[in-house]
Amino acid sequence: MSNFIIKNCLFIYSLILQCSLINAHQKGDELRELALSSDYGLIVFNAETYNKYVMTHPRPYDVVILYTRKSNCKLCEKVYDEFIQVSDSFRDSNGFKPDMISRKRAVFFGVLYYSEETLPIIKSLKFPSRINILYTTPKNLQFNKLGEPYIEYDEDHILSYNERSNKIYALKMMEFANAKSQRKFPLKKNQIEFLFYFIFFVCLIFIGFSAYNNFKQFLLSPVVWITGSMMIIVICMGGIVYNILRNTPFAKFDNNGNIVEFIHTGRKAQYAGEGIFMSCLFVIGGTLLYSFNWLNQVPNKTKHYFASYIILASIILIIKLMHRIYRIKSKWYGPSFFPPNHYVKGSLINDQGNSF
Repeated sequence: MSNFIIKNCLFIYSLILQCSLINAHQKGDELRELALSSDYGLIVFNAETYNKYVMTHPRPYDVVILYTRKSNCKLCEKVYDEFIQVSDSFRDSNGFKPDMISRKRAVFFGVLYYSEETLPIIKSLKFPSRINILYTTPKNLQFNKLGEPYIEYDEDHILSYNERSNKIYALKMMEFANAKSQRKFPLKKNQIEFLFYFIFFVCLIFIGFSAYNNFKQFLLSPVVWITGSMMIIVICMGGIVYNILRNTPFAKFDNNGNIVEFIHTGRKAQYAGEGIFMSCLFVIGGTLLYSFNWLNQVPNKTKHYFASYIILASIILIIKLMHRIYRIKSKWYGPSFFPPNHYVKGSLINDQGNSF
């Protein structure tokens, strides 16, 4: 009798499972049709379709959703333009189809705009900002004590944007989607943009070749190469990438436009002018050290000594200035050629454990 009950229970369970799989495949097929018929593979959800495809089991697929405004928002437009590149790339790579071999779920991309009917949905998610990209999986769909569905997510499954965001790139969104879906799809290249860069590259080569033929003697001059190398080192050491990414000001100004702080007191921060100034000191100091090799070409002994003392004094002044700037940023920084006053002097018997 017990075996009969167990067999019937297993049979009923298999029927329920088959029905759920049929419904799951049906929902997936419906989303695939929407992705193929929509622009860039992006599905526009409303409150009804969102609850059906995102908030209802079974849903054996992932959905990447952009929560944003539809109009009167430049930042929203910028995020949207980058997001559709990722959606289009996944569709072209058949990312909206499940990978049975590696057992990876299909990934769909959608957008949910702010409106009166969708506002309760977006408020329930408690986003950190008003523009967000959320990667949802079947595990994210949970139920409270009343049996009501809700999305549970962590910081790793969300990208948030606000007016201070300066890293709104499709490549970053693509890396985010690939990491969560465990895919390695490439970002689709814009053909017009590729053609533009190709023409620009060809023109650049042509201009460079013409300039080389017309100004060959000037371009091969050692002075030009040394000067150009110094300029490149100054710009690169000055933190040009840091300044561009963070919109770093040249210095701190007051309301009248006067500089009130040129060297940033924070150890992990700097002003643009400070970076260029320090890189110039490094390049000048290094060049002065290297210039000792040129002193042998000075025939007059007096001039030789005079130039040596001038160079040595300049190096010392530059090092002292750099040391002073470092002390502004880090009070503890204080290298010296001499031991501190409290250090015990004498034989190894008096050693304080600094040698071994």
